[in-house]
Amino acid sequence: MKIKTNNPKLETKNFITLDGFKFEEKVIDNEKYFTFEGYILTFGNVDLGNDVCVAGCTRETLKKRKPKLLNQHNWDEPIGVFDTITEDQKGVFVTARMPLSDKRVSDFIIPQMKIGSIDSMSIGYRTKVSRYDEDKDIRYLEEIELYEASIVTIPMNPMATITGMKSLEGDCKEMALLDYKWNPEEAKTRIKENDIGLDVVDVIDGKTLVIPRALFCLKAQLCGAKRGFNGDTTFAMEFLNKYYEKLELDKPFKTNDIKEVVFSEIELKNLPKSEMSYVIRNCMLSKNCGDYLADIVGTAIVTAEKSDETESVKDIIAGLNKVKQIYEK
Repeated sequence: MKIKTNNPKLETKNFITLDGFKFEEKVIDNEKYFTFEGYILTFGNVDLGNDVCVAGCTRETLKKRKPKLLNQHNWDEPIGVFDTITEDQKGVFVTARMPLSDKRVSDFIIPQMKIGSIDSMSIGYRTKVSRYDEDKDIRYLEEIELYEASIVTIPMNPMATITGMKSLEGDCKEMALLDYKWNPEEAKTRIKENDIGLDVVDVIDGKTLVIPRALFCLKAQLCGAKRGFNGDTTFAMEFLNKYYEKLELDKPFKTNDIKEVVFSEIELKNLPKSEMSYVIRNCMLSKNCGDYLADIVGTAIVTAEKSDETESVKDIIAGLNKVKQIYEK
C-alpha cells in the first residue's frame, strides 16, 4: 500500500498516531512555538502496507541530514523543524517545534490536532535495501533514505503511537513523602495514564503523586546518568525547577549548562546506587555533600586501619585516602 504524494519519487508511509506524542507551548528566543516529541517511526511491527522497518534502517540517513517537517507530505508547506532526531531500539525519536506565528500552524493544524482530526505522523523516504518474504508476504526495509516526516490524517502503522497535550501551566500534582521507597518498574505497572510524560510519578492509595526520589533520578539522568535522558530536556528542566521549589530546595537548573548543576547531600542520599555512583564520579557536589562523603570515607579509613594490615587492606586505605582528599578540597 502506497500513499500518493506530490513528490512521485518518494514512498510515503504513515507510522505514528499523535496520541503517543507529548505536546506543549514554549517561548524560545522571544518566539512562541508549539513543540512535540515522540516516535515518527517504530521498528519491528508489520504495518498496514505489509512492510516492516528493521532496526537500524535509518542509521545511515540520519548521519547525513534531518528530515523536513511538512504538512500532508506537501513540500510547499513546511510547518516547523526537528530540533533533535535519534534512532534507538524502539524507533526514531524526535523533538520538534512549529512556530505559532505561522497561521497554518496556529489557526488550523494545532486546533485539528487537539480535537483529533489530524492524528498521525507519516514519513517520506526512498528504499535503499530491502528483502521480501514470499511466504509471509512481508517486505523488510533494511535501509531507507529518510527525507521528510509529515503530520497527516490517515494512520498506517497501529504501533506508531504522540502521548497527549502537556504543559507546565495549571495545577501541580501532589507529592509523596521524601522517604517513599520508589521502584520505577513497579510504578509503571500501577500507572494507567501519565499526563506529565516523565517517569516521576507513582500511584499511592489510588492517587497519582510526584515522587521526590524520582525527581532526583531525573536530575541525575539529565546530567548523563543511566545513559542520559532521551526526551525534551527543556521541559524536564523546567519541571524539575518547579517541583524543587515545592520541596523547598534550590532550583537545579538556573541555566541550561549541565556543568553548572550541583548535587546536595539530600539528593545523594536518596539516589539509587547507579545514579549515585555516576554523580560522585562526574558531577559537582555541594560543600555539605562533600563533607558528608568525607565523613563516610574517614570512618571507613579508621575501620580499615584497625583491621589486619594485609596488602588488600592497605590498598583500600590508600584508595579511601585519595577519595577523602578529593572531597576535602
